[in-house]
Amino acid sequence: MKYRMPAEWEFQEAVWFAWPTDKTLWPGNFANILEKFAKLITTVAQYTPVKLICADESKKLALKILREHGAKYHQVQLVNIDTNDVWCRDFGPIFVKDENEKLTITDWQFNAWGGKYDFELDNIVNDDIAGNEDCPIINIDTILEGGAIDVNGAGLLLTSEKVLLNKNRNKDISKEEYEKLFKQYLGIEKTIWLKSGIAHDDTDGHIDNLARFIDTKTIMIASEKEESSPNFLPLRENLKILQDFVSENCPDLKIIEVPLPDKVIHAEKELAASHLNFLITNELILVPTYNSSTDKAVLTQFRKVFPTKTVQGFDCSDFLQEGGAIHCLTQQQPL
Repeated sequence: MKYRMPAEWEFQEAVWFAWPTDKTLWPGNFANILEKFAKLITTVAQYTPVKLICADESKKLALKILREHGAKYHQVQLVNIDTNDVWCRDFGPIFVKDENEKLTITDWQFNAWGGKYDFELDNIVNDDIAGNEDCPIINIDTILEGGAIDVNGAGLLLTSEKVLLNKNRNKDISKEEYEKLFKQYLGIEKTIWLKSGIAHDDTDGHIDNLARFIDTKTIMIASEKEESSPNFLPLRENLKILQDFVSENCPDLKIIEVPLPDKVIHAEKELAASHLNFLITNELILVPTYNSSTDKAVLTQFRKVFPTKTVQGFDCSDFLQEGGAIHCLTQQQPL
């Protein structure tokens, strides 16, 4: 059986979220985080239906806060599943379509970015989702987070060596072995291997902070102009790798540089902020902002490259305290 992972801009049946339940992950900020989640979910649900992973004991509170933010009953479906955390992009289903266009879940293993946090509940979420969706599921005995890959739906995949070749994931799997898996389960013909991620990234360098396809022939890539930044040389190296790949393999691919935001500091620690952690939905492009001097220019840039979509910014400073932004919190389900 042949499979293909649809691109994010292909029409979506829903966007998945996981409702926050562990107060210890958001010390001193949990009540605010719930409000932020409700606002984000309500914003997305105005354009694409939302399926919200939410354990029954949290359902009453979640519905109350969602309704206070204007969410409509028909826009948000709650699904009773327990989780450790909220990063649905990484532990949630990576949906593919088979050669008959039937939706299928590829269920890769999840170990919380190399065992950094609890993950036992998150790693079994997809069996429950498959049951909820009455969807076939393929269990794959290899660790892979959804935020570690990005595809154009037409045979190309972006990823980073710092994550996939990290010994805290799959120990000794080679690039060639990964590429065989990507071809078998995701329909990938060519993989673009960038090097390192954004500094201070708990994921070790997910691609959804680094480089993203916005259509089959265009890639946005993070850039840093300040030479004193720890991101300056790694991002310049990534750009060179991408330029060389385009020159040698896909000369019709277009590259667009997107600046990193200003530093985001929490508890005297710099966080891994990126405007590339955006979400594409059916009609809305939701771009993370950080009260940064770059916010306005980046939103203008996005409106130019997505002229037929609504482009909105969403302040992700609070989400970033636990390591991610909009894309990390979501997982799209193709129609």
